[in-house]
Amino acid sequence: LKLQFLYLIDQSESTSATMAFTAHQDPAMLTELRDTADTAAEKARQLAMWMREAKKVCVFTGAGISTAAGIADYRGPNGVWTLRAQGREDAIRSKDMMKALPTACHMALVKLMENGLLHHVISQNVDGLHRKSGVPAGKISELHGNTHLERCATCHREYLRDIDVTKNVLLDAATFSQGKSHLTGRRCAVASCNGPLEDTIVHFGEGLPVNIVTQGFEQSDASDLHIVLGSSLTVAPACKMPQATKENGGRLVIVNLQKTPLDPLADMKVHAKCDDFLTTVLRELDLVVPAFALKRRLCVWRSGGDLNVSSVDAADDDEPTMLVKSITPAAGKVTVGFEGHYGEPDVDLPLSVEVEAKLDDSIALFDVSYRPDASPEAEAWQTHGCRVVAMKSAGTPEGMAPPRAEMITCRPGNKRVVLQPAAPAPPKNYNLGGGFNVTPLETCPHCDDVPQAAAAAADGVDPAAPCTTCGHVGENMLCLICNEVHCGRHVEGHMVKHHEATGHPLVMGFSDLSCWCFACDSYIDAANPRLSAYYTAYHVAKFGEVPPYVTPQSRGAAFVARVCAKYGVSTPALTAPPAAPAVVDDDDEPMEMFSVYPAPSCPHTPSLPNPSSLSVDPRAPCGACGNVGENMMCLTCQKVFCGRHVKEHMLEHHDETGHPIVCGFKDLSFWCYPCETYLLPTNPSVAPYHAALYVAKFGELPPNVRGQITEASDDKPSS
Repeated sequence: LKLQFLYLIDQSESTSATMAFTAHQDPAMLTELRDTADTAAEKARQLAMWMREAKKVCVFTGAGISTAAGIADYRGPNGVWTLRAQGREDAIRSKDMMKALPTACHMALVKLMENGLLHHVISQNVDGLHRKSGVPAGKISELHGNTHLERCATCHREYLRDIDVTKNVLLDAATFSQGKSHLTGRRCAVASCNGPLEDTIVHFGEGLPVNIVTQGFEQSDASDLHIVLGSSLTVAPACKMPQATKENGGRLVIVNLQKTPLDPLADMKVHAKCDDFLTTVLRELDLVVPAFALKRRLCVWRSGGDLNVSSVDAADDDEPTMLVKSITPAAGKVTVGFEGHYGEPDVDLPLSVEVEAKLDDSIALFDVSYRPDASPEAEAWQTHGCRVVAMKSAGTPEGMAPPRAEMITCRPGNKRVVLQPAAPAPPKNYNLGGGFNVTPLETCPHCDDVPQAAAAAADGVDPAAPCTTCGHVGENMLCLICNEVHCGRHVEGHMVKHHEATGHPLVMGFSDLSCWCFACDSYIDAANPRLSAYYTAYHVAKFGEVPPYVTPQSRGAAFVARVCAKYGVSTPALTAPPAAPAVVDDDDEPMEMFSVYPAPSCPHTPSLPNPSSLSVDPRAPCGACGNVGENMMCLTCQKVFCGRHVKEHMLEHHDETGHPIVCGFKDLSFWCYPCETYLLPTNPSVAPYHAALYVAKFGELPPNVRGQITEASDDKPSS
């Protein structure tokens, strides 16, 4: 069952593993039940005993653990979805997540982790309270993301912020809510990367991150005790994680005021508030729930006479954060200011003569803490010492690299410097309007595992080869490690099973000749030196010509030559591909290179009708099954049907009518069935359709086809 759900998950395509927004349909599920004090106390004693006995404990949390912080849940009597379903949306009350503080339940979990009684947290919440409370990044799986966390789209480095990172998205709210872009406008601080940063939030209708969901199932499988706190357990595949522990012979405990679908499986069901119950459990374990305190690790160093201040995660020097708002240098100290979400004042960091003397080649790290609920007469910030570490350089490679993410620099003579984040701007060469979903990585650590292509036999290159397991012919994949062929996840998923059985990471799909790394959860650029020979060989075998955008490295020359000879194709010039391969449109503006290279034209584009009377609605339902969402429009007859990841009615329409070209509403990409290729949206026959659909979906002309429509009028385009 777990594998069935994992096969369905895809970051851009899945309809089965997406965020859901539904209220309880059964009124009985809304009723809140409460155990008596004696019953709850007895259950707390029993759970404490089970926790001592368990080898690995996992906790699964839902919105119910944050209601005590003032954040509304979803399916409770006053939950967001409940009130919306009742037409009482005006009654929704919820605190600003930026100002919310971790609850007793959050802090109890931190204490359990510190004492080795809790090993991993799986959370459906986006409020960031777990990380704020002190749960380390490596011990939590945030299924739906974190409002405070952004991730580099290129190297996947994460940045924890003291701001709501979703407030700075590049596009308007309507576009952002449709999942078109998660760009925040900031850049990765890794000098060799400088990639665009994206928020980590999973919006309603978007797919869950495969790596996070996989991690959640792995932790659940490995646990012998799973505790659910404040979740209705109604959204799959997340709700299957606690069930996985039970199915593997472990214990399942559910703490929730309402009934849940997994209650019949539970070894213990507790009807109590999470704060109260966990406080009692800790008491049975001879532990005390700690009070919440803001913890900051501040870094101070000099470069060229300038004073720099930045911050890292309080539990990990290598985890960059953005917590500092201002710095004010003075004799013997530097005063650091923060965002002030919790009413926290500035903090003075003392700089002794000894520390000052080391700042040119060392970094001073200060650990400070602040209790938002402390009495007014208590000292505002507590300083927990200063440690000085060598600054990483060519001479000291073992030292600490300066944390330059959002650092504040104060030059000599400046009295105070305040961080002023730059207005978001589209990152250079980051395509927002090309209509494709996935930008491949240039390389990954697993490319080195791919053997020399020269060792492969030319006779074995066959893009029509059947699946080794089930005999399916068509949407199959080639394992680039052992050259076995198996069907993809949209057939029987045998290549996924092959990867899980062997650990072989890299595959190439016969349908679009894209290269995918299971381990990195990403497409890999076919121009990669380890992959280009395979890509060229299969392109020759499939299309009878060498690929126009990728030429193989000389290391696979003999292999490619044999394949070309077999299929009667001239051997390509064996030159290395450019550092940044690009497709050039009609305006000579570079477009980002994607895993599936769109063709500038095909023999079927001239057959498309003149779209002068085009009626466009990207929310139109499938004409066969009524599905709304991942649909496609036939450019010949303008009928709308669902794609192959739903019920394949567009494919059936093509088989019946022969109409060749369709446009997908999800990413506005154009596909030709007979040519089995994507088409550039700048093609003169396709551009009017692309522009009309883009306007209907986003309210403006697409940036990559402006000026390409030959029949444009002075009137504003409409949908």
